[in-house]
Amino acid sequence: SLNAKALLIRALSDPASEVRAEAATMTGKTLEPEEVRAQLHDLLSDQDPQVRKNTALSLMKMESFESILQIKNAFDQESNDQVKAVLEVAYKQLERMSE
Repeated sequence: SLNAKALLIRALSDPASEVRAEAATMTGKTLEPEEVRAQLHDLLSDQDPQVRKNTALSLMKMESFESILQIKNAFDQESNDQVKAVLEVAYKQLERMSE
């Protein structure tokens, strides 16, 4: 059977946006950046704004400094003001922490 980590990673691509959003949050609390960074980078352009917000916050919580550029790119392409604000906090925080 799949272990919890594998189930969580699989949930990041669940058809239901609520599941993806929740999985993105859980990922930030329980996994290492190198285990899920690629999937989370994809979710920065998810169709659901909550998923995009949760993903940015998770990358920040994980201190995924390698994600700064991806978060900035997502910020440049983001049309939702709420998501844009979260993306900005995430990359500014990561930049500060990486100094």
